[in-house]
Amino acid sequence: GMFEYFGGRRKLERVLADDPAEGEPQKPAVLYVHGWQPGAYQTPGENESFLTSKEDYGEETDVAERWINIGYRVLVFLWVPFADELDVFKAEQKIWTAGGGGQPARREDGRWRSVPGV
Repeated sequence: GMFEYFGGRRKLERVLADDPAEGEPQKPAVLYVHGWQPGAYQTPGENESFLTSKEDYGEETDVAERWINIGYRVLVFLWVPFADELDVFKAEQKIWTAGGGGQPARREDGRWRSVPGV
């Protein structure tokens, strides 16, 4: 789904695609899309963060904050149910191929379901 990030340590907030007044549509936006994430169905959304790791970078920095401060919306597309494949090729095929019969997606309990129209 589509989410918006407002900075700080706040969680992502869902953006409703069917409500054109949602958020501030007049603002420019930067869109973040995560990558392949096997096993992520167990904690959807919890792995996404704009904070750099102090262990890896020597400091914890919110890399989205600058975008927010100069007037951008930071939108996040989470496709965890579709990206959760053991094989990266299978996950990528869901991006590059047209739906029709529906694409397999993980449920929160780990079972698969078919999502029609995707």
